[in-house]
Amino acid sequence: MLLAQPGRIGPLALKNRVVMAPMGTNYSTTDGLSTERDKFYYAERARGGVAMIMTEAMVVTEHARPHHNSLCCYHDRFIPGLAGLVEVIKRHGAHVCGQLNHRGALLRRSVLNMEPVGPSPWHNPNTGDVVRPLAIEEIVAIQKLFVAAARRLRQAGYDGVEIHAGNGYLLQQFLTPRINQRDDRYGGSFDNRARFLLETIARLKDELTDFPLIVRLSASEFVAGSYTQDEIVELARRLQTAGVAALDISGGTNESPQLSKYCIQPPSYRAAVSPPIRSRSSKR
Repeated sequence: MLLAQPGRIGPLALKNRVVMAPMGTNYSTTDGLSTERDKFYYAERARGGVAMIMTEAMVVTEHARPHHNSLCCYHDRFIPGLAGLVEVIKRHGAHVCGQLNHRGALLRRSVLNMEPVGPSPWHNPNTGDVVRPLAIEEIVAIQKLFVAAARRLRQAGYDGVEIHAGNGYLLQQFLTPRINQRDDRYGGSFDNRARFLLETIARLKDELTDFPLIVRLSASEFVAGSYTQDEIVELARRLQTAGVAALDISGGTNESPQLSKYCIQPPSYRAAVSPPIRSRSSKR
């Protein structure tokens, strides 16, 4: 069976082709520190025989926390706890990769008073919260925060890092013309809309040259006015040229229940389903 055969992601030799996807647990402390429950959860999955575990999405800044009990990686104080996770996972022969994310416009003021930010003025469709557009200096600062967080993962013993650029979060918000209405070098053309992500990847490759890098993308948002299939294919080519070891392909966006079902398809979906693109109204 193909799943049982060895595989490879960049320099990482995998004992089989089963990789555990990043799934939120809310097992951490309210300060974002790893707990014994975290360790037990991941150790059990590693013991089950997966070749690599992708730990849950971790935020790169204290100003972008999505939940009260989610893992964090925005300060060096998180390194010892993450190193403990790595140790229990590797004890059972699995590689470990960490996913880094910034929710941007999908942050909630009702959760730890997080301010929704994005490429342009908008409203979070889930909450109605006003989204503040990021200044260019803030964009550059967030790129550097991704690099700093990835460096902490490497210090903790992680084997690689995944940058979350799909499912409706900040990097995807810049990519989609539905939301990105900027008229500077980070908006308008495809080259400009992809700039935030590609510059982030370039910074990561420059500073962490030997650290395998994966990027998660939504191949389609399944909504009218999004980026095109040709654009996402071109983005994938550019990421490969930039030295990305693998792409983690998803779909949809978590900005609404109607679209989030394309991120994690329910069992009622038949295999290889291709939902039609539906138009929808959104607050601007």
